[in-house]
Amino acid sequence: MFASFIDQFDYWLLLRTMEKEDLFTLYRLVIEQEEYFLTEHQKRIAFYVGLLSTLIVGTVAGIYYAKNWYHFVPLVVGPILIVGIASLAKRGTTRLYQRFLETITILAKVEEDLGLTQERNKDSKVSDIRWVTSEPFVTKRHMDSRAEGKTSKDWVDVHLTKKDNYHGVTMNLFGLAHLLGWLLFAFTVSIAFIKLLLALSHLFL
Repeated sequence: MFASFIDQFDYWLLLRTMEKEDLFTLYRLVIEQEEYFLTEHQKRIAFYVGLLSTLIVGTVAGIYYAKNWYHFVPLVVGPILIVGIASLAKRGTTRLYQRFLETITILAKVEEDLGLTQERNKDSKVSDIRWVTSEPFVTKRHMDSRAEGKTSKDWVDVHLTKKDNYHGVTMNLFGLAHLLGWLLFAFTVSIAFIKLLLALSHLFL
């Protein structure tokens, strides 16, 4: 009977070890996934910023060098593309940033299960290097951030709609490009219309 108890205990210990190993494997995979989504998000931002910058500079240069009203007709395409691409950029980068945030929530859960958020060496008598001996492996800043939502979905929604964080600044940038596109469209159409009226007035005078 005692031998059976030992066997059961060894089996339970083996399961616990396997669970820890599985969690560490999952932890590594989630970290890789977090880095992947962040890298892809930055690449997509760089792509859209480069594309929008080219369109804006090209449109402004075209307006500057255009002489006759009919020169402005093809230039209207530039602002329309700017507006469309800026809208697409906001949706595309938001989706990737959402996946990045969702990956962080998975990472937070795994860190909790691994005990990385628990205070270490509570009985330590060392006081001059307290943060080395007693603080959790996960930094306080990250742990405080996780308290901003009751559920992981709430936390993602909070950070997805913030205006002063990394994503918020990006959305403001694309929003500015969107507004600039409409302004360039209105300006181009207005100048073309004015030049057309001037051309017609010369014909009838």
